[in-house]
Amino acid sequence: MAISDILSTLVGYAFLVLIAWIIFKHKKSERRAKYERIRKLSSEQRRLEMVRLQSQLNSLRTSHILHFLISICTCGAWVIIWALSAWSNSSQRAEIEALMNETVNSEVTKLP
Repeated sequence: MAISDILSTLVGYAFLVLIAWIIFKHKKSERRAKYERIRKLSSEQRRLEMVRLQSQLNSLRTSHILHFLISICTCGAWVIIWALSAWSNSSQRAEIEALMNETVNSEVTKLP
């Protein structure tokens, strides 16, 4: 394999990573806006949103076994997608958990 082929492959991967990063950043800003709207809701509405977020939280798990098998089949090319997926899911879970903890703490401080 020639050096020019290797370089063109690396440039292709870099381009894909850049596109994925842009998409993830855009989705992250949308999520933050949504969470800010949730923070402004009344406590009853906020609790309802927390139930919805809890179900979303359960779906944000990275299937590492599946990604590992795909990485083997693609000779390691899938590792980049795997890393981005794991990072995105971890980031989303942390944001949701922080919002849920904030809601629980605000409810507890309101108790007599």
